[in-house]
Amino acid sequence: MSLVNRIANLFRRGKVDNEIDAELRSHIEMRTEDNLAAGMSAQQARRNALLGFGNSIVIRERTASADAALSLESVWLDVRYACRQLRKSPGFTWTAVLTLALGIGATAVMYSVIDAVILRPLPYNSVDRIVSVKTYSASNFLQYSSWPEYLEMRRLNATFNALAGYAPYWGMTLKVGEQTQYLHVTQGTDNFFDVFGVKPMLGRTFLPGEDQPGKNNVVVLGYEVWRQTFNADRDIAGKIVNLDGSPYAVIGVMPAGFRFPFETPNLVYIPMHVRPNWSASWRDHWLLTVGRLKPGVAIQQARADVAHGLQEIGEQQPETDKGRTVQLIPISATLHGDSELPEIEVMLSAVLAVLLIACANVTGLLLARGITREREMALRVAIGAARARLIRQSLVENAILGILGAGAGLAFAAGLLAAMKVFLTHAFMRGANIQLNLGVVAVTLAAGMLSSIGAGLIPAWRAAKSDPNQALKSGIAAGTARHQHQLRAGFVVTQIALSLVLVVFSGLLLLTLRRMLQIDFGLNPRNLLALEINIPAGDYKGRDYVRELITPLEARVRAIPGVTAAGFIDQPPILGYGSGTSQQLVGQPPDPPDRERNSESRAVTQGYYAAMGLPIVRGRNFTASDTPTSQPVVVVNEAWVKEFLSQNQDPVAQAFQGHPNMAIVGVARNVRQNLPDPPRPEIDFPLSQWSFQFQQDAGSISMSLFVRTAVPPMSIVSQLRQALHEVAPTVAFQTPASMDDLLDDALVANRMESWLFGIFAGIAVLLAAVGINGLLMQEVSSRGRDIGVRMALGATRAGIAQIMLRRIALLLGVGLGAGVALTLLLRSAVASVVAIQYQRDGLAIVALVVLLAVIGLLAALVPIRRASSINPIEALRAE
Repeated sequence: MSLVNRIANLFRRGKVDNEIDAELRSHIEMRTEDNLAAGMSAQQARRNALLGFGNSIVIRERTASADAALSLESVWLDVRYACRQLRKSPGFTWTAVLTLALGIGATAVMYSVIDAVILRPLPYNSVDRIVSVKTYSASNFLQYSSWPEYLEMRRLNATFNALAGYAPYWGMTLKVGEQTQYLHVTQGTDNFFDVFGVKPMLGRTFLPGEDQPGKNNVVVLGYEVWRQTFNADRDIAGKIVNLDGSPYAVIGVMPAGFRFPFETPNLVYIPMHVRPNWSASWRDHWLLTVGRLKPGVAIQQARADVAHGLQEIGEQQPETDKGRTVQLIPISATLHGDSELPEIEVMLSAVLAVLLIACANVTGLLLARGITREREMALRVAIGAARARLIRQSLVENAILGILGAGAGLAFAAGLLAAMKVFLTHAFMRGANIQLNLGVVAVTLAAGMLSSIGAGLIPAWRAAKSDPNQALKSGIAAGTARHQHQLRAGFVVTQIALSLVLVVFSGLLLLTLRRMLQIDFGLNPRNLLALEINIPAGDYKGRDYVRELITPLEARVRAIPGVTAAGFIDQPPILGYGSGTSQQLVGQPPDPPDRERNSESRAVTQGYYAAMGLPIVRGRNFTASDTPTSQPVVVVNEAWVKEFLSQNQDPVAQAFQGHPNMAIVGVARNVRQNLPDPPRPEIDFPLSQWSFQFQQDAGSISMSLFVRTAVPPMSIVSQLRQALHEVAPTVAFQTPASMDDLLDDALVANRMESWLFGIFAGIAVLLAAVGINGLLMQEVSSRGRDIGVRMALGATRAGIAQIMLRRIALLLGVGLGAGVALTLLLRSAVASVVAIQYQRDGLAIVALVVLLAVIGLLAALVPIRRASSINPIEALRAE
């Protein structure tokens, strides 16, 4: 019944107040009667009774607050009061809301990235037990497993439930009627799906032994391919499809979200098709491995088990496998790449710095606002208001500011995410999932309230604990105490220091990106077009595709008007490393096993070097006379010559050991194999010397056709399509891309970092400028009398301006000095994103420090002008 009465009290507050007043009057009358009985006069008895009870308004409020339900009503009254106060100060309200919006919006963007890329679980079962098994050569470079080595590792395994091999290098052409489509393919061993523990949505996955020749023409469809290509046919299992010209039975469909490798779209999965020349070769290292640990097995234990197995294999095969080592890496870390997680950590630190600057700015605003309301608070305390109630009112006002700031911040974050969508999708493996979801919205609202309330704690506490006598006596001089100026100045110094750090890192990122765009790739990317071509093994079974497809297509493309050169390569440069090879020169001793040198290996046509703009600097190019029956030849690059030969050795007089030996006939100019790294040694083999048997053993293969044009490269796409259809009607035409676009994609992570850091730095500088302006404006307002007295005593306007300028110069100097020191301390922490070299970047850092100092001084101009224009008569009269 008591609970019902308390709830009812919410709707009859007037009656409750009347009841409390009646009870108070009753007690006062009783006390008055007691005083009369003690011999006091009527007036004295009444006055004594009233003094004994104290402030009747305070007593009424305390009595009502004892009721929990009525206490809720008082919170609602606080909310209404706070809204009225904020409406009365629109300048303060908008400044605080926009400040919070910038800080919280940046936080929402970063949390969206973290939520999608890190926090959201991977679509695998018991992902913590899945590891990538990376093997290394005796000379400590990454070297994948050979097929026989994998089989032996699997046999010796004692710590994995499943140890699977996979190869994600090749695609396949799907033919439906007369239409062809290129699909990405992951080839896996028969236990591939056992590693991930995910059941198919339809049908089944691979059976034991289904990766053996004669049993492996089956396919499991990825969810995207099933929906887009097969119209979500639920009866697809058991049907036959044409992949690379061969019949494949569809045995299953994986559920939505499952992909491996995770970043690859439009995936299908087939059992391993091992090339005949690789099935027994210990020298061909091409197979990636991934495993699921047994329950209770630690990574260290599994690593020791695999290392022991590799040691046994090395003793059996000392020429190829002795000294090999292994590392086991959790699959979640592997999917994030080598730099993704450190980059996210650095950007998270940057956005937290922005949020801290925003909070410092809001705290300064609230302090200034609290100073202007000191007399109001003092008066309320003097007439009996509880300090706790005053603090609560201040925090309610701050919470409303936080909610408004969070709402505006979400709108800002949504716009920023939309503008950055392309960058984020390409920069992160799960970038397509980055969005503002309910979790992000909830965290953003909470961050807004906590930031605003946290920023307001100090001002609320200071206002509530102020001495009423002191505040009422101080008049309009409230807020001029030395410690108050020092506290606000400390916030401004913090903002300047953090802003400088962000500005320096942002500027250096932009310089780094500019340098990367200006580096010598080894080729001219202008007017260069790349077309990926997948050659289906089934359609070319028993056929020589080098003579029937590659050579005639290259000639046909060269005949297109506007084309100046065209050529093929099996693994394009710039976009990533290709295959590695260790070739032994005739007449030279082999490298020691622990110091073995490796070279990139690529296969090209004669027209490739002209298409890429790579001159043959010594010797000759491949020619039509280089055939499968002629002397085997290769072309090396300048980096290979520098690495493997002395200055007095003629490269075109050398040969590699073989059956027969391979003569070096030319040296080509260097081209980067991987964009961030300098050119590595490279050996190019002529496609024209691929024998018919080698082509049949290789199976389906993808080639890149590079076309150099004298016209805009995308203008010849229709002619390219027609040329491919005429030469190879069963080959799917994939959308070509210009080399400029491919380079942009390769640098998308760098551009994304530059954009985000630039935005964060811009916000930080804006907030710092607002902080400087607000601090000086408050000082002008609070020290108007002091300035008026100085001017009345003879101080000039220039002198007043000089005093204010010295103060802001001191704050800027301290803040910038602290920022430079902080930049030095964080040098190693941001190395994953930007490497700071002071000899190279020192001038840029000094320029950015000067830039921020100029911005700070510009922010101080309006307050300085206002201070120097104060009328001393009006300032003194206002006192």
